[in-house]
Amino acid sequence: MGVFTGSRYASQPVLQVEDSWGTFHPTIYGPSPFVDTAFNHYVVRLGDRFDLLANQFLGDPTLWWRIADANPQIPYPDNPLQPGSVIRIPVT
Repeated sequence: MGVFTGSRYASQPVLQVEDSWGTFHPTIYGPSPFVDTAFNHYVVRLGDRFDLLANQFLGDPTLWWRIADANPQIPYPDNPLQPGSVIRIPVT
């Protein structure tokens, strides 16, 4: 299909999902291919964001998705993180 070429999800199964207008969209199926097995736990502070935490712990803010993938209980990684909550940080 080639829709996700170059993506970290390129090898994942792709389903065609129909929307309410009858248009089909390619949709990735299955868990993230990059589920880390080792984590550190981190207590969120006011102002924390996935990109800032990725820079602090992984050395690269563009790796924010690794923290997002490790915390599927947070459905929208763009939303502010709740101070005091505990999240997982993948061990590199």
